[in-house]
Amino acid sequence: MNFAKKKPLWIGVITAATLLVVTLANIDGAWSFIDRITGDDSGGATQIARTPALPPATTTTTTATTTSGTPTSTSTTSTTGASTSPSSTRTTSAEPRTADGWYDLVEYQSVSWNNGFDPVDPIRIGAASFPSSIVGYYPSSSSDPMNKATWTIGGGCDRFSAWIGKDSESSSSAGVGRFVIKTDDREIYTAEMAMNDGAREVDLDISGAVRLTLLDTRRSQDAKNAWGRPRVHCATAPGRKR
Repeated sequence: MNFAKKKPLWIGVITAATLLVVTLANIDGAWSFIDRITGDDSGGATQIARTPALPPATTTTTTATTTSGTPTSTSTTSTTGASTSPSSTRTTSAEPRTADGWYDLVEYQSVSWNNGFDPVDPIRIGAASFPSSIVGYYPSSSSDPMNKATWTIGGGCDRFSAWIGKDSESSSSAGVGRFVIKTDDREIYTAEMAMNDGAREVDLDISGAVRLTLLDTRRSQDAKNAWGRPRVHCATAPGRKR
């Protein structure tokens, strides 16, 4: 007689399922171990998309240059790591040198020009006539020099030339005018002229001077003062044209 009790069916099912899970886990672990050895990581790896780097920025610089009156343009393209805005540079050459190196001062900008000076073309001193000239017609004194102008000539000039006297077109023939020339605020020439005096030539060495000043004095009832064609001899133009 068999006295052993029969086990319920559900216990067998659970036991079989447990064995199956353990077996599958061991198989999966084995495959994972093999994958790590062989370097095959594609099964569970996440693919990361790489974005290509942007190309370096290109900067174009345009330079316009005026040489001897003829504009030219040069374009330069450079590559940098960061984008920059285009830039433009313009270089203008100085005024061309005259054939003989002489420049009429009235044709160039002054750094100061007082109310009593006016450019005149031409002006008469006695019987002589001069182009590109200056008339001093305000009452003017050393303490209140209304007839005065200063130019920055930059140290590149070596001679100053002018003719001085009284303006023949003045309504009065009275008085004596005093003419003063300064370089860098230092007086280098002075003269007094009356209506009966003829035009007097002034020729001075101004080598190395940076600033040139012309001034004259007169009373209100006096004849006007005249600067006949004041000019400078320079290696380059004494500033910008008016």
